[in-house]
Amino acid sequence: MTSFSTGRVPQPLFILSIIILQSACAIFFIFDVVIDFISYELTNSEKLHLIAESIAAASLIIAIVLEIGVLRSILQRKAHLEAQLTRSQQSLYEIVAHQFSNWKLTPAEFDVAMFLFKGFGPSEIAKLRGTSEGTVKAQLSAVYRKANVQNRAELLVSIIDSLYLDE
Repeated sequence: MTSFSTGRVPQPLFILSIIILQSACAIFFIFDVVIDFISYELTNSEKLHLIAESIAAASLIIAIVLEIGVLRSILQRKAHLEAQLTRSQQSLYEIVAHQFSNWKLTPAEFDVAMFLFKGFGPSEIAKLRGTSEGTVKAQLSAVYRKANVQNRAELLVSIIDSLYLDE
């Protein structure tokens, strides 16, 4: 199934390969027209054929120019979206860090809470931090107590709520 049938935007590499293929075809048509034009006397039917080849070559060149514009637009849009995503991620981190600061988390609790927010479980956090799972669980209990929540789900809801509330 092609990207056109699924409604997705074609990838830049796909568009570039079409442009290259069409450029090769346009070059072939242009050389064919030039060779036919300078090679011999043309009959009326050959002139019509030459006109058709010229129109085909011109159409390909127009299509190539338009596709280059589309490719440029896709690449600019991609760069813009990536920049927005980076800014959003930075903003989210700042909001979460601010909320953790409001709760007066220690540096260790901050790290554990951040890993928890990113979706890691206690055993994974312990491995990442090089501590025991018991230590991580104790730090999570302190985070929950300082955030005035009972569990991970409530902590995440509290953080998400802080995204929408002016606190």
